Amino acid sequence: MIFLAAALATFLLGALAALLPRSYRAASAIGSGATVLGCLLGLIPAAQGLIAPQDWKLTLAWPPPWGLGSLAIDGISALFLTPALVLIALGAVYGRGYLAAAEGRKKAGPPWFFYNILAAAITGVFTARDPFLLLLSWETMALSSYFLVCMEDGDGAVRRAGRIYLVASHLGAACLLVLCLLPGAAWPPGEGLAPGLAANMAASLASGVVPAGVLFVLALIGFGSKAGLAPLGVWLPEAHPAAPSHVSAVLSGVMIKTGVYGILRILLALNPAPWWGWTLVLLGGGTAVLGVAGALAQGELKRLLAWSSMENAGLMLLGLGLGALGRASGAPLVAALGFGAALVHMVNHGVFKSLLFFCAGSVLHGTGERRMDQLGGVLGRMPVTGATFLVAALGICGLPPMGGFASELVLGLCAVKGLLLPVQSLDIPSLATLGALVLCAGMAAAVFVGAFGTVFLGAPRSDAASHAHESPPAMRGPMIALAVLAPLLGLGAPLLLEAALRALEPAIPGAQALGAPTVAALATAAWVFGLLFALLAGLFVLRRALLRGRDVRTGPTWDCGYAAPTARIQYTYSSFAQPLADMFHVLTGSTGTTTRPRGLFPARTGYAAETQDRILQGFLALFTFINAKLEAMHRLQQGQVHVYVLYIAATLVGLLAWGLW
Repeated sequence: MIFLAAALATFLLGALAALLPRSYRAASAIGSGATVLGCLLGLIPAAQGLIAPQDWKLTLAWPPPWGLGSLAIDGISALFLTPALVLIALGAVYGRGYLAAAEGRKKAGPPWFFYNILAAAITGVFTARDPFLLLLSWETMALSSYFLVCMEDGDGAVRRAGRIYLVASHLGAACLLVLCLLPGAAWPPGEGLAPGLAANMAASLASGVVPAGVLFVLALIGFGSKAGLAPLGVWLPEAHPAAPSHVSAVLSGVMIKTGVYGILRILLALNPAPWWGWTLVLLGGGTAVLGVAGALAQGELKRLLAWSSMENAGLMLLGLGLGALGRASGAPLVAALGFGAALVHMVNHGVFKSLLFFCAGSVLHGTGERRMDQLGGVLGRMPVTGATFLVAALGICGLPPMGGFASELVLGLCAVKGLLLPVQSLDIPSLATLGALVLCAGMAAAVFVGAFGTVFLGAPRSDAASHAHESPPAMRGPMIALAVLAPLLGLGAPLLLEAALRALEPAIPGAQALGAPTVAALATAAWVFGLLFALLAGLFVLRRALLRGRDVRTGPTWDCGYAAPTARIQYTYSSFAQPLADMFHVLTGSTGTTTRPRGLFPARTGYAAETQDRILQGFLALFTFINAKLEAMHRLQQGQVHVYVLYIAATLVGLLAWGLW
């Protein structure tokens, strides 16, 4: 565990060191270098815990009032921490190239200060084993990411997004604070959210002081707000477009997984009731459908990806819901596969969603344009960005041989097992999971076919797209690395699922043996897709060899009789998604205005779409109402000391009366 302590120290010292140089490039080099070094150090114990799970512990003998502080890495922590550190390190490399354009306009120290603090906080969340360290890491994670989201604070929309994110984060943190401070729910040092939490809560639950359902609801709200659970995930579509792209990649690929981690820990530590699983399946399915429907209605690429993150968070919660129902119903096979599917999808989603945000940042860097309908034809000018975006899009649509296919296959097999087992309580949730999975897969394909076609194919729709240029090597390197990793995770899905089942073994005895047939099925699929991939690669090489030295000519695609086609005759993303977006307008609040052709020689036709986040609008209306009511209480603030003394005396009298009564 010395390497974990060294990693945390590197993050913190690197954060401070990034503030010292006056040179932009020096500060950027120190900040990004410290992040990469800290991640490499942290990967040593994380990889050890992933390969051979064991409870690595580090106890910090702090003096009171803080008491002992404990960090530990077991199999679950290692499974979350390993991809997190990889993605944070790649984000640091990418961010150095992405932020280079701000030289001379902003200081490099503050962004890298908060980025290193965020890396340390996320590491702390995944390894904390006492309430103080958990809450400290959680709040530090929220505040550091807030400052990163608001890096372009001169824009009013960015400031608004930061405020929404901060309010949502602190609502969740308030529930976690209550969870940690409930009577009888205190955690002895070294335990925290570890599987031993059930024993720590036993006295409280037996005495009836704190019902288990209360602990679950508090954890669901507290952790669910960070995971993007609807309706608490209203901050996702606001914060992701506002943040720099490497920060968006970490927020979506890593930080929302801290919420999934917390919910999983609670489900493994306590004995879940059946309604816990029903709640997770219902909320997970609703979040997934709402997320992909919201993505259909977006006009900006990063906002589309933010809604898609909500969809994938819903899929992970579906797995957790089936796992909770499996434990509650005495079906350990469903429990193991449900939790395993959530863990496998967590890893895969982190890779392809981070890659998608890297590609979106590359498009923004190369064109300066956020709106998809103003792009087009970018692939010829940005081939690396286009190719890596396509790889990530295949993964997020759940197509083989990418990792997304493997994780969704495990979730589908878990639902099928739930239907086949003679446990009636699993039938409806399993059917609901299958329905949500199929619906989301089809809609996700529509979303990313439209996004890729609109942005990268066809003819340029604006001068920005016409003059697009590829990103610098510092940005292309992490994109290529993740594009290579995405299919490898698909082909290595049996090993990933086996690692997940091994990590679940302490909480679900026999998980590895129960999941062995599913691992074998994944291995067969991996061999088939691997051979198919090798065959396609061989045919490509053979074609290149046969055409070498020959006269190969290229020409324009057949234009169906159009002598001078223009970009105006192309589908935009809005028009492509319009039929599906209209079907779900009740959820997304999307509306469209069509200008129909009139006369023999129509001057102009078109379709314009507008989207309003109805959930966010509802929250804003609620907060406006509360603020108006609180304004009426200002009369209590008289500004006179003797009035405040009277308030204190009245409070003491009331407390004494309560105690005597």
